[in-house]
Amino acid sequence: MAGKRKPNELGQQETRERLIETAERLFAERGLDAVSMRLINREAGQLNTSSIHYYFGNRDAVIEAVVEHRMSRINESRLALLAEMRAAGGEITLHDIIAAYVRPLAAQNDGCDGGGGGNYVRFLAQAYASAEIDIAQLARGRWDQSLQQVAEMARARLPALPEPVFRERLGIMFRAVVYALADRERDRLTGRERSTRLPLAAFVEDLIHMQAAALAAAPAL
Repeated sequence: MAGKRKPNELGQQETRERLIETAERLFAERGLDAVSMRLINREAGQLNTSSIHYYFGNRDAVIEAVVEHRMSRINESRLALLAEMRAAGGEITLHDIIAAYVRPLAAQNDGCDGGGGGNYVRFLAQAYASAEIDIAQLARGRWDQSLQQVAEMARARLPALPEPVFRERLGIMFRAVVYALADRERDRLTGRERSTRLPLAAFVEDLIHMQAAALAAAPAL
């Protein structure tokens, strides 16, 4: 059958994905600076000590592969939500726009994607805290089209907000959402989640509402 992969090709793809997901988990747990290529290879169950070098070459390529593995799909989901809003023809509120940013990322939590995606938000939080990687630079022009649309659509709805203030708040919002979701996922995995905490769906909706309100608040200066 045309397009059907050979068994060895399927095996290579599975090995590559196992290495990526193992790296993602380790980076999420320990931070980017504390994870070696050798550790990733061992934790992924690779008996051949050169496997990870064969597939990626170096740590920077592994980090990039982790970002691509998740961000490409998250970017597509965000673009689809924004396109649906425009196609509907109704009023698009700031809340709607922020929701299109938050929901695809939040869907990674609590295993909603069936593929351990909760590790990704914790990986992002670790990446923001590391001097080793610039996520925005890495994604620019490849997986950030949805973020650009979110920024443009939000800006159009806040014409009175000074541009420097808007840009500052937007960057804070992007990171605040990641940290909030990462903290929640960490607490779930470590068994420290409080019984009084909001269910995930309600937590996400409140996070969207809070970020929209913060972005639209009157400037102090």
